[in-house]
Amino acid sequence: MKLARLGPLGSEQPGLIDADGKLRNLSSHIPDLTNPHLTDEALARLASIGAGRKSDPIFLTDGDRISLGVEGRGNQAQAIVAWEKRLKTILL
Repeated sequence: MKLARLGPLGSEQPGLIDADGKLRNLSSHIPDLTNPHLTDEALARLASIGAGRKSDPIFLTDGDRISLGVEGRGNQAQAIVAWEKRLKTILL
């Protein structure tokens, strides 16, 4: 869970980016994202509405591609190859 301010500059509303990457408006749950409002009770309220839930795992299959980006280091892309296909290639 990542806290964020959503909306035009000067009239932002409290929000968050949830575990699935979706933007969620929190203005009905917390007035602002400043220290006086971020109490243990407020964070517990956010957790109770499912704001901190983790997304379901993603299982990769043959032919899928993944990419990993590391800030300042670049990106790396990988193609997923089924173990059986890989084993046949090695044995040939």
